[in-house]
Amino acid sequence: MDQRTSACPKCRGSMQLGVIADTSYGTIHVSTWQEGPPEMNFLGSLKVRGKLRIGITTYRCTSCGYLESYAKP
Repeated sequence: MDQRTSACPKCRGSMQLGVIADTSYGTIHVSTWQEGPPEMNFLGSLKVRGKLRIGITTYRCTSCGYLESYAKP
């Protein structure tokens, strides 16, 4: 899917571009996809150092609410 509006694969409604926001310690970030299986550090947080991370773009159907997400660099 590109940045133009296209048809929903479920109901053929209009798809709208957006992102899923993650909040943490008073900040807001775009959700990201990370390569590999999840690994936790000794504090219980996800290890991210040295891993490929790509922001997630999401399209939402304005008719039925279906979400479709992509992680393209």
